[in-house]
Order: sequence, then structure tokens, then C-alpha cells
Amino acid sequence: MSDLEDAAAAHARRLRSDAESAAAHHAEVQRTAEQELARLSERAREFFVFARDHGARVFRRYDPEEPLANTNLTRTDEVCVVAHAHRMTGGSWAATSSGLVYPWAQIHEKRRFLHPTRQGIRDNVFVTADTHDSRYRHGGYIEAHFVAAAAALLAPVPVYPNSPDTVTGVQKDGSIMYLL
Repeated sequence: MSDLEDAAAAHARRLRSDAESAAAHHAEVQRTAEQELARLSERAREFFVFARDHGARVFRRYDPEEPLANTNLTRTDEVCVVAHAHRMTGGSWAATSSGLVYPWAQIHEKRRFLHPTRQGIRDNVFVTADTHDSRYRHGGYIEAHFVAAAAALLAPVPVYPNSPDTVTGVQKDGSIMYLL
């Protein structure tokens, strides 16, 4: 073989080796992400059961036909509990019995709708959530929220030291308020 052929063969081997290493790394990253997602899904299921057993209300989830619009709603088979950190900028979130977590959960009352029957509303109180925002489904961000909300259910504390009226735990609407 000539020097050119030797150099070309060495280059081809290096490219093949680099490609194999990159593929192995990508597969490992994918496997780790799937394991983390499965772990967080199990934690969400565990939190749902824990919250329900400690007095949190279970809500039926509805999906609006158009996001952020007060249009027709579709009743889903999914039930969830709703939690929110006191004064949290991100809003409420909902954990389902199937292990999903949805951000931007909102509790609604049927009586506040002008035409609830026409809009597809059958439950007196229900939840809508952003089913497209996956920020709570990736990474351990939600982990601290699960722990704080569970602690609020176990031992509610006053939010303001001088005002014992506002406490963490299950609220009048059935949601869970907690401190981070």
C-alpha cells in the first residue's frame, strides 16, 4: 500500500471509531433520559396516591379545543390532583394517576361558565392544564415540588407567622398549597 492509501485507511478507521463512539454515547444519553422519565412518572403516581389519601381533591381533566380559549371542552378519562407553591410564578401543576405531570393547571367551576352544557362540561368542578408543555416531565425540577407538597399534606404550617388563617396543605378548593 502507498502512503496515501495508509493515511486514507487510518482516517476511515478513525471516522468509523468516532461514529461508533458517538452512537454509543447517544444511546447511553437516551437510555438515561428514559430511566429518569420512568422514575419521575413513578414518583408522580406515588404523589397522586399520597395526596388523595391525605385529603386532596381528585379532579377530572378537560382539554380545551383551542389552547388558552374559553371554547368547547373535551372531558378526558384522566383524573389528577392539583398543587401549587405559595406565590410560585409558574402556577399550579397537576399530577395524574397515570404518572403524568402537567403545568399550568387551573381549577374551574361549572357554574362560572355561561353555557356549560353546550361547552361540554359535565363535572361541577374540573381542571384544565397545558398538555403540550413538557417542562415538568424532564429533569428533576419537579422532584422538589413533590417533596414540598407531600410535606404540606403531612404537616400543614401557617404561610405567615402572624396569620394562622392561611396554612399550607389542602385548600378550600381541594388543591394543595406548599412552601418551597
